[in-house]
Amino acid sequence: MHCQVSPAPPLAVAQPASTLRILPVDRRRAPCFPRLRLRPGPRLSVRAQNRGGDGDGVQPPRDPPHNFVKERSHIISRTGKIILVQEGLLYYESRNASEYLCVLAEKALDIASHIVDSAKLDMSNVMSSDTIHRTLRAYAGIFMQTADDTCNRTVSMETITSFLGALRGLASITHILLEAALETVSHEHPKESLSEFAFNYDMKIMHRNYNRRMDELEDDINRNAAAAVHACELVSKTINQGMKATESIVGLMMDRRHRALDKAHSKLVE
Repeated sequence: MHCQVSPAPPLAVAQPASTLRILPVDRRRAPCFPRLRLRPGPRLSVRAQNRGGDGDGVQPPRDPPHNFVKERSHIISRTGKIILVQEGLLYYESRNASEYLCVLAEKALDIASHIVDSAKLDMSNVMSSDTIHRTLRAYAGIFMQTADDTCNRTVSMETITSFLGALRGLASITHILLEAALETVSHEHPKESLSEFAFNYDMKIMHRNYNRRMDELEDDINRNAAAAVHACELVSKTINQGMKATESIVGLMMDRRHRALDKAHSKLVE
C-alpha cells in the first residue's frame, strides 16, 4: 500500500505548538521580587520526640507536602500539553527541548519548596518566614511563566535571563539561611561556633564563583542567541547548566545548614 503525499506550499507550513524559539525582548518587565527585610526573631530549639514507644509500628518519615502545589500543577499541565502535540519527525527535537525546559522549571520549583521546608526548621532566621515564602513564590511565578512561554512558543531572552535570575535568588536565600544557622550556633554556644564558622569559610567563595558562573551563562546566551541555528538547543543547554550549578550549591548549603542546626541541637540536649 502506498501513501501519496502532496507537498504543501511554503506559506502553508505552520509551526507546531511546542516548537521552542527565541523572541526579541520588546521591553523589560518590572522587577517582581519583594525586598528582603531583616528582623530579629525568637529562637526555637528542636528536640526529637519518640512517639513509637518500643519501636513497634513506627512509620518511616514522609516527605513534607509541596509548598507550591498550584504552581507545580500548572507546570505539569503545560508539560502534558507539549507531549500531546503531534509534530512528526521534523520537529521531534524541538518538542523534546520544550518538554525538557518545562521539566527543569518543575525541578527548580521543587528546590524552592525544599528551601521553604528548611527555613521552618529554625525560627531564629534573620528573615521572617512570610518574607521567605513570599520571595520564593515570586521565583515560582517565574518558573511557571517559563513553562507558559515554552508551551506558547514565546520564549524570549527575557524568559531565559529571568529564569537564571530566579535560580540565583534560590541560592541567595539558601546562603542567608546558612548564615542564620551559624548565628544560632554562635548565640547558643560561642566557643563551639568558631570551628563551625571556620568550616563554612569557603562558602562565600563558592557563592561568588557560582554568581560568576551565572554571569557567564547570561553573557553566552546574549552573545550567541542572535546567531544560533538551533535556538532550542542553546536555551536547554544554558538553563540546564544553570540548574546544575544551582542544585550543587543549594544542596551543599542546605547540608551545611542542617549540620549547624544539628550541632546546636545536640549541644542543647546534653
